[in-house]
Amino acid sequence: GIATLEKQDGEDAVARVHDHGGKLKSGIGQIRQRHGLEAAIKVVGGEWWPGLQISAPEPIGDVLFTSLLRQELYAAGILQLATFNISLAHTQSGILAETLRRWDVAAGMLADHLHANDPKARLRGEEIRPIFQVRN
Repeated sequence: GIATLEKQDGEDAVARVHDHGGKLKSGIGQIRQRHGLEAAIKVVGGEWWPGLQISAPEPIGDVLFTSLLRQELYAAGILQLATFNISLAHTQSGILAETLRRWDVAAGMLADHLHANDPKARLRGEEIRPIFQVRN
């Protein structure tokens, strides 16, 4: 309510979230390059709500790629689907560096999986499934 809006104004929340998102996009961009994932993972959208766009290399395909990416992000302690849902709490000291450190670990593992003879064998569970499916 009103208290939330007052806190946002008092702490310059919109500008801080925007700045954090820009730094996050830049950091993920460097990580993508370091691990050879720049063609497969793009960070798109505004600084206030960046998201991932996946274009997996063949023959891996988007479903297996995304499954492996999420597996490694979760293992690194990052719960993420398609977007980075940034809040004022994420702008606190050290959060960005820790997020990028964990993303770097996950991207390194993903790159390793992609170079394996059988990337699907590296999946520790089932492939993801679309949330919305056509019913017969």
